[in-house]
Amino acid sequence: ISIDFTKCDYCSQCVEVCPENAIDLYRYENYTFSVSQILFLDDNKKENEYSEIPGVYNTDEKKELFANIGTFQVEQSVNHNSKICQYNGRLDLGCQRCIEACEYKAVHKNSNGIEVDHFACEDCGQCVSACPTGAMQSADVSDENFADLIYEKLLNQEINYRHVIFVQESAAVSFYKNFNNNIDESVLLIVIPNLYILNSFHFLFLLRLGITNVHVFQEIFKESNLHKHIQFTNALSAYAFSGRKLVSSGYNAEFSSEEEAVFTSSFTFPEYKNKRKFLTPIFRDIYEKSENKRVLLQENILNTFGSVVCDEKRCSLCLACLNHCKIGSLMADSSNYTLSHIAANCIQCGICLNVCPEDALELVPGLLLDEEFFQPRVLAQDEPVTCAECGKVFGNKKSLEQVRNKLKSTGRYDDELDLLNYCDKCRVIKQLEVG
Repeated sequence: ISIDFTKCDYCSQCVEVCPENAIDLYRYENYTFSVSQILFLDDNKKENEYSEIPGVYNTDEKKELFANIGTFQVEQSVNHNSKICQYNGRLDLGCQRCIEACEYKAVHKNSNGIEVDHFACEDCGQCVSACPTGAMQSADVSDENFADLIYEKLLNQEINYRHVIFVQESAAVSFYKNFNNNIDESVLLIVIPNLYILNSFHFLFLLRLGITNVHVFQEIFKESNLHKHIQFTNALSAYAFSGRKLVSSGYNAEFSSEEEAVFTSSFTFPEYKNKRKFLTPIFRDIYEKSENKRVLLQENILNTFGSVVCDEKRCSLCLACLNHCKIGSLMADSSNYTLSHIAANCIQCGICLNVCPEDALELVPGLLLDEEFFQPRVLAQDEPVTCAECGKVFGNKKSLEQVRNKLKSTGRYDDELDLLNYCDKCRVIKQLEVG
């Protein structure tokens, strides 16, 4: 008989049950073995007893442990696109919904922006469904890949699919075994690795392609983002189409064969730049097809829709807000010096408010589908200023007056204030003439 002391916890049960008293653990009480690295799954034990010993790690230090062992590769469950992420790491401002959604603390922020710790990531999908811009994407099924595959499936097949059932990969065998015989050819079954990456993007896209019902084969946790997206989609559908419910969840799917599709016309989706710009034409079609021409969701379930209002008297059109909006919600027209806002693109991240030096902006949450939702709405406008020498437009009146007042308040530049009436080039010439 042999004993593996790396697994033995010295409970003494074997000593007690041996009728011949042939087992003696006590001589092995000081049995030791040598290893170069130790990982404690019990973080408290490491912290309390072995915190100062080199080579001992807890679960939060897995990255350091693997780095000391040698070359390794970690599978990435999610991908992050900083180009459309509305969090600014340098200023520590903007959207942080992915961080708030991650219960495993795998998503965190630094001076460069959002970073995913793939060692800590449990592939729960919460950050993906929480992200309103599409910056967080599932490595298995991105939004763009989903749109391409489903569009091709529905477009090229002779079968007239009217219903969709989403099934998690781990539950697919059980689903086929228990329910496959009850599904007719009008149902498209979509098996994905993780149901919790699903969001209103998927549901509204399917609605626009002519699907009448979507069912998520699983009981969905009410505190999850997926549950919120189901609520949001159903609320929007109910407001627009007389109480119609698009998405259901659970282990029993019941579809009405008499329910007609809302959309029967073809749909060509745009190039995927971010989630909102992709969804805008779908929102437009919902608005035009809606029985109500003002689809209002006052209780914003997702808190990612709304508009921005501006105190035009305060706004100097410095455009600091515009420079931090990566998804095209804010726009400026240099020909007539206007700052405009497109509600369809706005995710209510609040970064524009925080960078505004004049405190001129305010968020107005809630989804209101009307004509203004899709059109640029002017927030502020000013008169252009032309150079007193060459006539070139080089700024706007409010910004110039703001600079003039600040310089005047110092009491040191009274003789040079007239130079503000000239463009950069002419200002230099005037300074040389005076000098």
